[in-house]
Amino acid sequence: MEEALSRLVEKLPDFRYDKEKGRFRDYLGRILKNMTVSAIRKNAVRTDGVRNAALPTEAAAPDYGEADEAVWRETIYATILNRVLADNAIAKRTRDVFTRLVLKHEDAAVLAVEYKLDLNAVYQIKNRMTARLRIELERMLAASPFNHE
Repeated sequence: MEEALSRLVEKLPDFRYDKEKGRFRDYLGRILKNMTVSAIRKNAVRTDGVRNAALPTEAAAPDYGEADEAVWRETIYATILNRVLADNAIAKRTRDVFTRLVLKHEDAAVLAVEYKLDLNAVYQIKNRMTARLRIELERMLAASPFNHE
C-alpha cells in the first residue's frame, strides 16, 4: 500500500482527469490491482524457475457497483456536512435546528416552539443550510485536482 501511495504521489502532478477515461478511483483501483498481480507473479516463480501457469495474467479494471458508489457519495456528503456544522461563523442555534430537523427528523413545529422561532424561520434555516452545503460541495469539486472541465 505504501508503494502504491508513493507511486501515486509521483504521478499526481502530471495527472489530468479525463471524464471519458473513467473515474479517478477506477484509475487508482487499476494501479492497486496491477501492483498486486505483479507482486503475486514476482513471488510465484518456483525454485526450479518454472512459472506457475495458474497466475493471473491480466489485471482487469475493478468493478465498482452501486453499493460502492453509494458509499463514495455518503463519504463526500458526510465530509461536507462536518465542515459546515463545524463552521463557527454559523450560529450554534442555526446548526442545532438544522441538525435536529434534517438529521434527526424532529418535527419543525416542535423545534419552532422550543427555539422560540416562527415555523417559517425553521424552514428558512433548513433551506439556507442546504444551500450552504451545495456551495461547499461545489467548492470541493472545483478544488479537486480531478475536475478539469
